[in-house]
Amino acid sequence: MTKYFLIRSCMQKDLIEIIYLSKSEKITQRLITAESISNGILTGYCHYRHQKRRFLVNRILSAFPTRQKQA
Repeated sequence: MTKYFLIRSCMQKDLIEIIYLSKSEKITQRLITAESISNGILTGYCHYRHQKRRFLVNRILSAFPTRQKQA
C-alpha cells in the first residue's frame, strides 16, 4: 500500500478494497469509495457499513483497486 495510491484513489473517487486493523485489533476487509485524505485520515463511503467512515492511514494494512463497478 502506498500513500500515492490512496491519494490518487481519492482524486478519482475510486472504489478500492482495504484491509484495516481496527482500534480493537480486529482485521476487516472493506470496500470503500475513497473521497479525501488529510492529516493521516482517509475518508470515504464504506460499502460494508453503508455510511461515510474515516480510516487512519497507519491502520490500513493493504489497499488495492477492485474490479467491481460502482453502482
